[in-house]
Amino acid sequence: MEPSQRLKVETCDAHHRLEVSLSIDELFATRASYAEFLRRLTGVQLPAEATVSAWLDDRLFASETRAEWLRCDLQWLLDEQPRVDLADFDWVTSASYAAGVAYVLEGAALGGRVLRQQAQQRLRFVDENGVRFFSGHGEATMTRWQQVRIWLDHNLCDNDQVDTATEAARRTFQIFQAALEGGL
Repeated sequence: MEPSQRLKVETCDAHHRLEVSLSIDELFATRASYAEFLRRLTGVQLPAEATVSAWLDDRLFASETRAEWLRCDLQWLLDEQPRVDLADFDWVTSASYAAGVAYVLEGAALGGRVLRQQAQQRLRFVDENGVRFFSGHGEATMTRWQQVRIWLDHNLCDNDQVDTATEAARRTFQIFQAALEGGL
């Protein structure tokens, strides 16, 4: 089984727990609840992206800007930058760990399209106002995901590396869940 497929299979329970912990009705009830959701996401996305780009010396990860898109969404919503508690990613001590974090970040971009629709419908956002982060790379989001999967399959060369990446992906899902539930 390819490393990217193993990551999917072996982290599906952590992924599912994160998804079911999200209450779409609560997240998108008001602009304030949505802004709080974005603030909590920023607290994970920002340090996670920095960690990935520090460990993975590949142009695929060097141009990551989604945390900045979150900050732009928050600025648009609140007309200021709120205080953000940052998650700890100091436990990422190898490229294999960083690959697991990248797997979660990149996979989340796919689900972001669904959240974008919810925000636009429920909060009546127009264009990318307030939803730039969830717009991802637009039409190129799926292509980028395929590139990341190829990168993972090429760079996670043995079972130990895949095991480490899987551990990191699970931990990253847990960090996102903890942040979204109110604490890091």
